[in-house]
Amino acid sequence: MRPRISGLLATVVALLALLALRPSLATGQASPNVTIAVRVLDSSSAPVPDADVSVVRDVSTALAHATTNAAGRTRLVVPRGPGSLQLIARRIGYQAAYRFFALPAGDSTFIELRLMRTPVTLETVKVSAAEDLKRKSYYLSAEDIENSNRTMLDASDIFKLRPDMMNSRGGAKACEVPWTDRTGWIENVFINGKRIVLAPMDSQYVYSRKQSLGVFDKPMPRPNPRLSRVGARPPTPSQFTQFSHMDTVLSILKGIKPEHIAEVTYHDCFDMSVDKNHSDLAMFIVLKPGIGYKPGLGTFVVPEDTTSRRNANAFTVDNLPRYRFRIVGIYDVGTGDPLPNVDVIDSVSGNRVQSTATGTVSLFFVPEGTNTLRLHRAGFRDTTVTVTISPKDTVPLTFVMSRQP
Repeated sequence: MRPRISGLLATVVALLALLALRPSLATGQASPNVTIAVRVLDSSSAPVPDADVSVVRDVSTALAHATTNAAGRTRLVVPRGPGSLQLIARRIGYQAAYRFFALPAGDSTFIELRLMRTPVTLETVKVSAAEDLKRKSYYLSAEDIENSNRTMLDASDIFKLRPDMMNSRGGAKACEVPWTDRTGWIENVFINGKRIVLAPMDSQYVYSRKQSLGVFDKPMPRPNPRLSRVGARPPTPSQFTQFSHMDTVLSILKGIKPEHIAEVTYHDCFDMSVDKNHSDLAMFIVLKPGIGYKPGLGTFVVPEDTTSRRNANAFTVDNLPRYRFRIVGIYDVGTGDPLPNVDVIDSVSGNRVQSTATGTVSLFFVPEGTNTLRLHRAGFRDTTVTVTISPKDTVPLTFVMSRQP
């Protein structure tokens, strides 16, 4: 009888020790940490070694950091918590890749990222100090936001980093038109190439934000009675609250999270390079892949099911239909010569390719449907164009770019 009791006691002691090591088994709760297995590939599905991989919460709170091995794989362990996280992979010679995700209920998950190579062809060296100053004032990248030591709560905080985006390098007076509602401050916001209108207005937020940013725009002044028609009745005061363009812009930016922004470009009142209405005194925001926007809701992580992720991972040039290889020709509007080394950038994904020596480029990297592309080359005005990729749209396209004055 004693051997049986002693054996039972040994079993109980072993179970208690096991439960002490794995408290999640005793409570039925998930582990406090989650292991993330990461694989980094390039556009040809080859592994990318020595890639810097990190998991970030909010704008720049790093939770884990690792480097991929020769097979392009690594593992990161992060504490469990609510909300979405951001996985970032970087390596010199490649464009940074981003993926937003939520922690699973289990103890581990697998994520695959693809890095696109950056162009390595160097242009002829030339003096472009004016262009660099303008780009410094009117351009902001995801890296600029991540590396900032300023508190970033929403997209209106980018004015702390680029104050000239609120009006222009010459100040509000440089773009002001007297006796109109054009006060010289920013008027429009484009997100992924689409102008946002009828944004819900938060008057309390707008008032406090304008005070903190030092915005002192004024409502449209009353007409000069000396210039009005003799005997004309004075205008009837409006029964609606008068908001300025700046109020609308701040209400839009309130719903955009800084960590969801890939890049921001501003066009002042003197910039006519974008052939669209309301494209001056306008901010063009490109969101990171996997991020959507809805007026009134703001930016959000687009749910991604297993099927779409598998199809995205299986993307190769070989399995694309022929209509996906639509050709674009880019030329100098002044001379008519083809323009090589023009960056053709997809506004949604941020993927880009460069035009060849004949000024041509294939749009295989652009998804099906209507897309907004940005054409960029040093010494020329940035040009934004809209193209459609579908079986019915296969005719080659021609675009022209004008030189900077």
